[in-house]
Amino acid sequence: MTIFEKTISIIDIVNIIPLLLIALLGFGIIYRVERSKINFSVRRQVFLYYGYIIGGLPIIIFIFFLTINISKIPERNELRDLLKNKKYLTVEGLTENYQLIKDGSNYSESFSVKGLTFVHSDNLVEKGFKQTFSKGGQFEGNGQQVRIEYNTVNEKNLILKLEIAVIQD
Repeated sequence: MTIFEKTISIIDIVNIIPLLLIALLGFGIIYRVERSKINFSVRRQVFLYYGYIIGGLPIIIFIFFLTINISKIPERNELRDLLKNKKYLTVEGLTENYQLIKDGSNYSESFSVKGLTFVHSDNLVEKGFKQTFSKGGQFEGNGQQVRIEYNTVNEKNLILKLEIAVIQD
């Protein structure tokens, strides 16, 4: 049974629409206040202030996330080529040397398959599989039959696809 498979996705337009709608609302408030016949008043200034806050903040957030995603394009292209051309490595066997490590409220897991060590943590931003047993992950200990497609980055094996055999009773 496939537990995890890494895929490549671009910025989902559905996630951007609420930001743009909120910005539109803010700038709509500004437009209405500017076109009104109300001269200088505290009420007018409050509406303008909140209009700029409601309209400007989502634009700043949008630019921030756009900048982050643009900087990750080379990394995303490399990973897409790796998955598309199947340039990753595969190991199949039983899990050994399983350890669930607790460091305060952070958990990480370590295990090996045929001498290859895999370490992952559910509190780190990683490209590959990172769900520990404490957060609903599927590793229960030693002796599980697994098939792992992985890539080695900075001397760390990142799990790109994880399959665990289901034992029928």
